[in-house]
Order: sequence, then structure tokens, then C-alpha cells
Amino acid sequence: MFTLFIVTTLLATSVVAKHCQNFTVPVSITARNEIFNVFPFETSLDVTSFVQDLLNIGGNTLGPTGTKTVSGQYNMSVEFCQPDSPKGKDPILQFLVHDIGFDKT
Repeated sequence: MFTLFIVTTLLATSVVAKHCQNFTVPVSITARNEIFNVFPFETSLDVTSFVQDLLNIGGNTLGPTGTKTVSGQYNMSVEFCQPDSPKGKDPILQFLVHDIGFDKT
């Protein structure tokens, strides 16, 4: 039991033994998006017609009608963490990203 406590304490200490800094990185993004000929649905019949056209074999309901280039300037929040006592002479830098719904906490 005491051994389990020591192992848990050592693991917890190794996890929190780090130094982190927050940065904001300016990012310029440009993307070319396809434009689709989809109209807003006004009635349930419009939805039914759209689904029938979509499921029609050989139909081209959602074919793109052109392209549009969009761009913007964004500030990306990043957090850089390094262990208090790095191990090895060639440390590895990992870029880890998260999906929507998660943050840096």
C-alpha cells in the first residue's frame, strides 16, 4: 500500500514538474472554397425535393458552381511547456493540437 502511494506521488510530481509559457501567434490564412448551388429551404416540401434529388443516381444536386477565395488574419493562442529537468541531449519538440470543444486546460 505504501509502495503504491510512493509510485503515485512520483508520477504526479513528474507531471507537474514543468514550466509553461503562453504566447499569441499571428496567423494569416487563405483558403479556396467551392460554392454550391443550395438554396435556403422554405417549406418541408423543399427539403423532401432536395433529398430526392440528392439520392437520385447520376444526379448532380450538390455540384460546385464555382470557387471563392477567403482569407483572414487570426491570433492563435499557444502554450509552450518544457520539463524543469529535460532528459537527453537531443530533446524532441512536439506540436500537439486539439479539436473543437477542447482548450489548453
